[in-house]
Amino acid sequence: MKILCVAILLALPARATSYAPLELPDEPSPARVLEANKLKDADETTLLEYIETHWESAAFELSEIKAKEVATISDEYSGHIDSRDGKSQSFLAEAFIKLQEDRLHNPRRIVDAALRELGKRGTGVSLPGLMSRTKSDKRPWVGWKALASVQEILPRVDPSQLDHKSMMQIDATFVAPLFQDLDPVVADRWAWALWEHHKKWMEVTFPHRVPLLTRILLAGTFVPSHPVEAGEVFEEGLRSHDPALRTVAEMVIRSGIGGSLAYGISAEKILELFKNRKWTPNVPAWEAMPLPLDQPLLRGQGGGRWDLVWFDKHTEIIKQVEDVTPDLGLSLPNGLFYSNGEKLELIDTDRRIHAEFPTTNYSTSSLSAYGGVRAFTVSHRPGQFFPDGTLFWDWPFSTPNDQRKFVGISKGRVVFVDFGFLECRDRRGDLLYRTPVDTPGNPREIIPVSGNRFLLACQESIGWLTADGNYEPILTGLGSITWIRYHPTEPWIIMDGATVTAIIYDPTSKKEIGRFDLDNGGTAAKSRFPAPSN
Repeated sequence: MKILCVAILLALPARATSYAPLELPDEPSPARVLEANKLKDADETTLLEYIETHWESAAFELSEIKAKEVATISDEYSGHIDSRDGKSQSFLAEAFIKLQEDRLHNPRRIVDAALRELGKRGTGVSLPGLMSRTKSDKRPWVGWKALASVQEILPRVDPSQLDHKSMMQIDATFVAPLFQDLDPVVADRWAWALWEHHKKWMEVTFPHRVPLLTRILLAGTFVPSHPVEAGEVFEEGLRSHDPALRTVAEMVIRSGIGGSLAYGISAEKILELFKNRKWTPNVPAWEAMPLPLDQPLLRGQGGGRWDLVWFDKHTEIIKQVEDVTPDLGLSLPNGLFYSNGEKLELIDTDRRIHAEFPTTNYSTSSLSAYGGVRAFTVSHRPGQFFPDGTLFWDWPFSTPNDQRKFVGISKGRVVFVDFGFLECRDRRGDLLYRTPVDTPGNPREIIPVSGNRFLLACQESIGWLTADGNYEPILTGLGSITWIRYHPTEPWIIMDGATVTAIIYDPTSKKEIGRFDLDNGGTAAKSRFPAPSN
């Protein structure tokens, strides 16, 4: 067996106290793993049977296994070097041979390889079995490994060719969120097929057996082919008693028609615009949200009161709501907010809680599709949530740094930025690329402008960042940036936490055009709310 290049650990002349890092041989490909276990040419049924039998082995991360392998071999290898017994190199050669053999027959790697193989060539035969794994596993990030294969299979399957039993096992609650990553025509066909199937076979209980959130997502997918039916679902969502579901309905519409609709418009106006505008799925985030200056900001007063304020590009206040809770964070266009306290919650200006989110670090949150948030879950995994707290996706890998910033880009990919690097991963958690980034400070926010170009806010500067790691500053000398509201042509708002100041930046003239003090509005007024929890 060929042993790949290894960074040899050399003993120092006196005592061996410092070593170069040990590099293991490359991991075997999924195809090689399947071949070694006589599964390379196995049919779907055989692969599914293996997955069913060894499903517990899916609860692992390859990166964690590799780290354990490095630690185990390095400890014994360094012991040979320290003892100067002359056996270090022979041990390493033998250890690597055994390592590769163990890797090929490790059930955890075999399950992973089988899931990937089904994703590549599976048909409708695989869908029910994979869906059962997704639905039965109580650990979302494990279930999503099967769901990733489902997502790959869907474009190859004509839903009209599936029998009733197979269609009933394809749970729309799990599948509907996947459609935003698929080709719009394929997604439309699947969404409508699921909708029609539920109507046909659940006449007595449809639509109530299908959650409203799921129906809204399905409607947001089959709009191009069935706009009237979609409009009926949207109207039900916009009139729901649940503010979180109203948010989903509004954001689905905003994400389909774009145009940076105004803040706080009525359900009637949103439906009117939906009926009279062209539908373009998944418009950029800045088109789904109101213009930066059309969104409110939280402003402190001298006596402890906090107000919501709107101002124009000349920093003149044009609207104000007095005495709101100071825990307001990310703003939604219907008057709701995500909290900035110790727990991430969906709240209103009176601090009424409409949804809670199982996150560990609220400061990492950012708005995602349909008005939800991306944030790290309790298992330190990046997750994506809908506004009602429903988990949309739980990426199957963890990170030791919950301060990393991450955003979604097209086709289900996610981009992370940290001090010194930029990396992109897919829905399976696989690393697509990792690029060194030479930034002038700690990254605070990253905004995707295209698939390979981002607006990056560091501690004291803002600049354009490309996927190849090139950073070009456009505004420097700031205090401590916390977030940005971006738009390609209209003025941005940049929050400088060091001075608690909203900076207005004009992308056309490429200049700062104004500053608004958010720390003290000058009014000595007490608040009905306690001080912010953070």
